[in-house]
Amino acid sequence: MSKPVLFYSPSCSHCINLWKNLKELNILDKIIKINSNKTKVPNYIKSVPTLIVEGRDPIKGESILMYFKSAEPPKVSLNNSSNNSGNNSLNVSNEGVEDYMAGEMGGSWSDNYSFIENKNPIKHSYSFIDSVDRPITTTNTIDNNGTNSNGNGGNNTSINQRLDEYKANRDKDFK
Repeated sequence: MSKPVLFYSPSCSHCINLWKNLKELNILDKIIKINSNKTKVPNYIKSVPTLIVEGRDPIKGESILMYFKSAEPPKVSLNNSSNNSGNNSLNVSNEGVEDYMAGEMGGSWSDNYSFIENKNPIKHSYSFIDSVDRPITTTNTIDNNGTNSNGNGGNNTSINQRLDEYKANRDKDFK
């Protein structure tokens, strides 16, 4: 990925303030800087400061500093203290939006992320009850006694009789 390009003017107070802030953040070495007073700028640059980042619309004014601050990785520190009995504890800064984490927001049985334009949920490996896309298909299964699981087998009466006998014998044993 190419470096971001900053269009600036040394006579602009906003550019001067931005320059100072970017210098404090050690970002000036990571970007290409173009002085609009010395170099002809493209027609789509209407004001300075403007930052051009590949794949994004031009970023203007104070939004440039916000862009670089949000692009910083979260501050992570490992602390070894005597009161945690030798275990490392991980402290992560909770500032702003963080990277995608697979386990966040409820796991795989829900929409972790959605689209603003689309009000319908994303299709998954399951179906919603009120879905009219396709009917629910069921199959007839045969149990170990050779009867259908949906109760249409002929051996159900004998099973019920044997169950009643077992219940009667059990009741006799407890009396």
